[in-house]
Amino acid sequence: MTDTLERETQQTRATVLAQLPGTDMVETLTVLRGELGAPHRSVLPILTNRSDTAGTAPRTVSVLTELWCDLQPHGWRLTRHPGKESRAAESLLASDVNALADVVGAESTGDRGPVTVEITGPVTLAAELHLHNGERVLQDHGARRDVTAAMADGLTAWLPSVAAAVDGRPVVLRLNEPQFTRVVQGQVPTASGYRTLRAVPRPEALQSLRAVTEAARQMGATVEIVFPMGEDPRTVDHDVADRLVVERPGPDPWVWEPLAASVESGMALGLLVPELLHAAAQDHRGRARVRTGELVRSITGPWHSLGLPSAQLDQLTVAPSVGLTDCSPAQVRRTLKLSMDLAHGLHQTAVEA
Repeated sequence: MTDTLERETQQTRATVLAQLPGTDMVETLTVLRGELGAPHRSVLPILTNRSDTAGTAPRTVSVLTELWCDLQPHGWRLTRHPGKESRAAESLLASDVNALADVVGAESTGDRGPVTVEITGPVTLAAELHLHNGERVLQDHGARRDVTAAMADGLTAWLPSVAAAVDGRPVVLRLNEPQFTRVVQGQVPTASGYRTLRAVPRPEALQSLRAVTEAARQMGATVEIVFPMGEDPRTVDHDVADRLVVERPGPDPWVWEPLAASVESGMALGLLVPELLHAAAQDHRGRARVRTGELVRSITGPWHSLGLPSAQLDQLTVAPSVGLTDCSPAQVRRTLKLSMDLAHGLHQTAVEA
């Protein structure tokens, strides 16, 4: 585990996935820095409401070396030459990094904690992008390899620019892998939808992640990977990621056992908590329908039942289970507040043990 992650795990932190509402990057970053202050963790948002080129896929392709994309009726397609959409996506990403410098990098004092940048992981990207013939990249072993190599190479140029923008603060690269399980289980449909693509062997999928993680670490970043619900974290070694981010299991301790095994092996853990999204909902008196104490117990109960040390609760990060793109500004603020309250409750449990 790197020095950055060791510093990061001294207190339970709240964070958020990158998909947020709004169209003004400077304003959104300013709100995040104000609402999600130290010791919690900021993120470079993905503001998909701005344009077709502002989503996660075009942002991710903008990081790749010598691979570009254009927008077709069936989705984003890889190309060998930059076109209108690729140039727009690259320009927007450069503008976003400049906004990061204007807001975070310009802070002369205060929070020097890690800043997260999020892109799609190589396995999911291969499932979501298309080849020239309309079929998914996932179908072609050579194309999958090219995407992974282009991502690893592209990060060696992009991550230093992010580090410079945030004035040398630690950078955390978050790889979002919502399609990982479907890819390795052969559940991704073909372009026609009449059948499914052949499963990618799990060792190959993990090797793709390993190659990207190694490239990011060489640039001084730490890497966290967001896996879909149900994915067994015990298959992921420390050379694949510094932190695993998964949806919080249910209340039965036995469903926590794979996570417990990962924690005991020294893997840092992030939990996506569905109830944090309910912070946007209020009763007729304007009170939040979700209570912090209940959320804290939903984690500490199984944690203690499995005999995990309370002190290790301070190594967690917590976040809402999905992005907040469809929320209003007031709803975003309530969700962030509840996330920080949950993180504080877990920290108090850890220090009082």
